[in-house]
Amino acid sequence: MKLLYLLTILLVSFVGSPARAAAPVLIVTASGTTRQFTVDELRAWPNAATITVPRDPAYNRAMSYRAIPLQALLSALPLDDANTIQARASDGFVAEIPRALMSGEATP
Repeated sequence: MKLLYLLTILLVSFVGSPARAAAPVLIVTASGTTRQFTVDELRAWPNAATITVPRDPAYNRAMSYRAIPLQALLSALPLDDANTIQARASDGFVAEIPRALMSGEATP
């Protein structure tokens, strides 16, 4: 299956002492182009919004998250003709989002 974007989410460790926690970095790759975004860059993103989930299934309670619309984040990269976006977490979890969902009523 072709990939529209390969969205790789990794926590990248910076060189430093083990006592210091590494700053997380979001790495996004599409069509051979890779961009890295720091937490501060993502928090300052113009489209960022707070989303409240009344009963988050992972925590079994109300949770709030700071989020950026996927389409806005991916606009920082060149387009390709693939029909799937793949997100990969540093712990190995992988999720795929069909491109068709990006133009529907919901905003991923």
